Amino acid sequence: MFNLIRNSKKKWLASLALITSVGVAVAATVNFSDDFSTEDSIDTVKTTANLSTEEQAVYLAWSKQQQHRLPDGDTAGTDIGSDIYITWAVVLGDIDGDGDLDLVVSNYAEVNKVYINNNGVFDATGIAIGNISNDSGETYSIALGDIDGDGDLDLVVGNKEDNKVYLNDGSGGFTTGIVIGNESEFTLSITMGDIDGDGDLDVVAGNGGRTNKLYFNDGSGGFTTDAGTAIGSELDTTISIALGDVDSDGDLDVVAGNNGINKLYLNDGSGGFTTGTAIGSESDDTYTIVLADIDSDGDLDVVAGNYNQTNKLYLNDGSGGFTTGAGTDIGSDTDNTLSIALGDIDSDGNLDVVAGNNGINKAYINDGSGAFDATGTSLGSELDSTQATVLGDVDGDGDFDLVVGNSGDVNKLYLNAGSSGFDATGTGIGSESDTTFSIAVGDIDSDGDLDVVVGNTGANKLYLNDGS
Repeated sequence: MFNLIRNSKKKWLASLALITSVGVAVAATVNFSDDFSTEDSIDTVKTTANLSTEEQAVYLAWSKQQQHRLPDGDTAGTDIGSDIYITWAVVLGDIDGDGDLDLVVSNYAEVNKVYINNNGVFDATGIAIGNISNDSGETYSIALGDIDGDGDLDLVVGNKEDNKVYLNDGSGGFTTGIVIGNESEFTLSITMGDIDGDGDLDVVAGNGGRTNKLYFNDGSGGFTTDAGTAIGSELDTTISIALGDVDSDGDLDVVAGNNGINKLYLNDGSGGFTTGTAIGSESDDTYTIVLADIDSDGDLDVVAGNYNQTNKLYLNDGSGGFTTGAGTDIGSDTDNTLSIALGDIDSDGNLDVVAGNNGINKAYINDGSGAFDATGTSLGSELDSTQATVLGDVDGDGDFDLVVGNSGDVNKLYLNAGSSGFDATGTGIGSESDTTFSIAVGDIDSDGDLDVVVGNTGANKLYLNDGS
């Protein structure tokens, strides 16, 4: 740790010397003869810098960039449990009601697990959700929410076959899985929301090669044992699904991101949906879809992250209508986008787009009216295969940094330097070249900063941020 601090101070001193050499007015009296060779306090006789106000501002900006202390390329992450699974999704939530964040993971061909957080350390052994004989399916998507209205977080899983709900007993234990509907759907995306306006959470499933489905909650966490309600009649392959009030009538509508033309399904207020309306005319391979007010006019627009096509923006006319022609290209790059994150990167009050690609990741800055740069700004130069992207303030300086989960490469952190953009090169998070499919950030050890959890093919990992 001392070497890290010592090297950081050397970098700062070198930076100040460089600033001085290029002609910035410097009023400080500077003496840098200390060689920093010991762990004793810096010798104030050998090292002095009486900084002006402007120089202090330079130092503070530099210092903030040093605040992140996620494990770097010299340090491995902490294994979460001893399980070696293929984890598709990770989600954080307070499962046992003790005020900290626990971890739920969905696994391929294995039972899903919950890992209880004890003072910033996850249990060495995950607790099986359901049982191995009945619940070791192929889970592609999970969601947490209070399904039965008892104040704790329950779990819904989207499977290749039967989708299920697991009710929480309040202390972090889940019931045996309850099948939702009677269909063996191929659910790739699952979410919850109050679709019929009765105050409880209903379930919406985005399916592959079948109609998407709605399952009404009876208020106590019970769902129909019959077929779910079809959302439209299309047999699309829906990879990503999003809920939002697209037509501003007070209820939740459904947007489906498809391998083909994306669709909008308007809600009549009681959970009945119209036939799907095409969003744009492109038959893109959409892997991720997000609803947000991109042009700051008060309604929800659609951002689609596409594979081997340009990403697209579809502006809402205010009543839930989208262009019947092609969407607006977000940049001109024909990247392989697997993940999209939205956030105000440049702190100008509107939402920008970050695309996680199989290749160089890109940022697209919004001019406030929904127009983006013709070419995305590369985030680093790494040709990683990024599967997941998350924005969060990792270094505590008030802006959004980027955490990416990569397949076969070290996961990366890109610090946001405000108006000067992201770091030119990502900082490795840990030293492992894992195959990461899912990533989540949250304050695991309750020390006020964001830690990172990654879901891998192999051992899942926790990286604690020391915040210093």
